[in-house]
Amino acid sequence: MIFNFNVIILTLTVLIELTGSCTILANDLSENPVPISRTAKINASGDQIITTEILLDENTSREDLIHTCRFLAKEEVELTFESLNIRRSFLGIFGKKRIAQATGKIELPNGISEAFQVGGAISFQSIQITYSQDLATNTFAINTIEIID
Repeated sequence: MIFNFNVIILTLTVLIELTGSCTILANDLSENPVPISRTAKINASGDQIITTEILLDENTSREDLIHTCRFLAKEEVELTFESLNIRRSFLGIFGKKRIAQATGKIELPNGISEAFQVGGAISFQSIQITYSQDLATNTFAINTIEIID
């Protein structure tokens, strides 16, 4: 009886430790979220330009979206949603959950903002938001918001 009790306690302890370490990794904001990719280039005047691309598509999970918004907020870039409809991919019943409709806005630290609206009766393919930052002057610009239905 004591042996079985010790095995059960040991098993529960290991499972709790594994679950806790996975949770810490999932909430780590120091890593770039999956939807974000960055490139750095030097322009003709020798200034470094960092271009950030945010790609929200059928592979973007709800957790990826939350992580992306929190990551950008730490950099004073606001990606906000007025409305967001997440449903199953096949007739709203089967398949994995994905973004079906979104109405939102991206606002950069210097006050530049642009709104977007995607989706409808049929889910959209992707939203690609690209903005750049000139490190020498610390200025931001929204390059593109591309919506593919």
